[in-house]
Amino acid sequence: MNVCTRCWRSFFLSSASGRSSSHSLRRSFAHTARRSRVKQLPVFADSSSAELANLLQTIRERILIPGFLNAAQRDLIFLPKWKSTLENEDITAEIGDEEVPLRHLDVDRDIPRRWPAFKQAVEMSETEEDWRNMLALLEGLHQADAKITPAQHAKFIRRAIEADMMPIVIQAIRTVSATGVSLSEETVLEEVLLGGVHERAVDSGWSDEATEEAWTLATQITQLMEFPKHCGDAHMRQGKDLRAEPWVLGVLLEATAMRQKLLFDGKDDDGQVALCVDRLVSVAERSPIESLPDPTAIEIKTQDEERRIVQKAINAHKFARKLIPLWNGLNIAEEILGPTNRDDNIRSLKEVVAQRIQKAVDYVEAHGSRDKSYRSVDEWTEHQQSS
Repeated sequence: MNVCTRCWRSFFLSSASGRSSSHSLRRSFAHTARRSRVKQLPVFADSSSAELANLLQTIRERILIPGFLNAAQRDLIFLPKWKSTLENEDITAEIGDEEVPLRHLDVDRDIPRRWPAFKQAVEMSETEEDWRNMLALLEGLHQADAKITPAQHAKFIRRAIEADMMPIVIQAIRTVSATGVSLSEETVLEEVLLGGVHERAVDSGWSDEATEEAWTLATQITQLMEFPKHCGDAHMRQGKDLRAEPWVLGVLLEATAMRQKLLFDGKDDDGQVALCVDRLVSVAERSPIESLPDPTAIEIKTQDEERRIVQKAINAHKFARKLIPLWNGLNIAEEILGPTNRDDNIRSLKEVVAQRIQKAVDYVEAHGSRDKSYRSVDEWTEHQQSS
């Protein structure tokens, strides 16, 4: 039988009037109807392990399907009084093109927490097919209103980048309406641009292939930011415009400048480096880099003084991480463009950015956790030694 809202309303009214619940159940479900919003449950491809396949099936049955049901249908599977009915009657619900059997679920014992379950599935993913399943899972969770937070999206992206699955990241961003992974969330944007573009290129030693890929990705991502579901007009009206953040422009400048330096004999014949610099100078005039908040001055809500200091060191590390590509981009741009009317602007910006990075790195070195490595410190030290 297919469960629909109209039928359930009829059933509850008839139950209240004292009729036999079993008779009412059979009569009320005699007609079928589609839900007003057509949603489609994800169908997962074969996984690389039985454990991952079982986990995905559990998520599908205990998180996704309940999330796709309407209120009356959820009452049917969650309320104890219908448990025996579901065990004895063949009752189904139509979700998209699929008819799924309904089973009783104990809310307290049978429903896994969505983030730990999703995180475990991500950590178990090994093959490209596994990661495509993660995309399908993201879409399913988004449709089921079992939302994943921006911070959790950022962790998913970081793990995908570590697994060398950048195409999966781009696909998740391209299909933002389906996945909910939006570049309007700064934590997401940081992982995509800093982890997916800058750090992957650095780790490759800026090989020719990696340099071209970094430029392609940086260009592609900044273009995607223009879409309404990312950082388009609606988001700009609501507050900070991430498209005009110096560190965002810095990643694009660095990728563009390195590409011209390594692949085009250090020439800017098409004017792309100059264009990036001009845009950055324009932004810096409106929002001076000197005015960026001091990461060590941000209030940390904890009574533990040691923990507060370590957290400030983490904030300082993140701050330096965001500015290092900007400094490097300005440095390479200065080399490529040579003597121009932009010299003073580039030199001034470089000096301010270097000061802000150095202050942050000094704090990390003085107060950071001794058993932790901070990439920003290593990168900045290497830059200073080679300059």
